Amino acid sequence: GDVMNEPLTQEHPVLTEDRMEEQAALVTSLGRAGGCGQLRAKLSGGMRALKSDMAAFQAANPGCCMDDFVRWYSPRDWQPLPSSPADGALPLGVRVGGLVAA
Repeated sequence: GDVMNEPLTQEHPVLTEDRMEEQAALVTSLGRAGGCGQLRAKLSGGMRALKSDMAAFQAANPGCCMDDFVRWYSPRDWQPLPSSPADGALPLGVRVGGLVAA
């Protein structure tokens, strides 16, 4: 396969245990009312970090695909799907499971 370039990623903030508990309580208190899902995702911060890492990977590897990102980001989680396209790759920018690849 093609050689992948290591992206320059941003350092993500480290939270203290009490700050994590505060955020978890706030996210839980939002409930399941309409529109709270997006707010919950923003408050959790994980999506912001993931999107940032996806954008960095895509910038370092033009023409890359979602499979390439997953193999780099979390090799243990990458498993080719039997129903994937002939080349086994979805280009970044495609909506997958509610997420849009950067």
